[in-house]
Amino acid sequence: MVQVDGPVTVNEHVEVEVVPHRPAWLHALTQLTEQINTGKVYDRDLPALAAALGDVRSALNRRPVWHRNTPA
Repeated sequence: MVQVDGPVTVNEHVEVEVVPHRPAWLHALTQLTEQINTGKVYDRDLPALAAALGDVRSALNRRPVWHRNTPA
């Protein structure tokens, strides 16, 4: 029997959820807008996106500071 000591490569896929923070949200939403405008988002995904964006708008409307800083 031959034993070799050395590095062993293990390939394992680990899913990591990356949540944007602060300015990264603006970048992510800008990219989403561009993808929708250029047809890179499937039509079948649009209703779910619209619902999620509606939830974002509702969340914004629940923030008092948003109402004070938003033009009428």
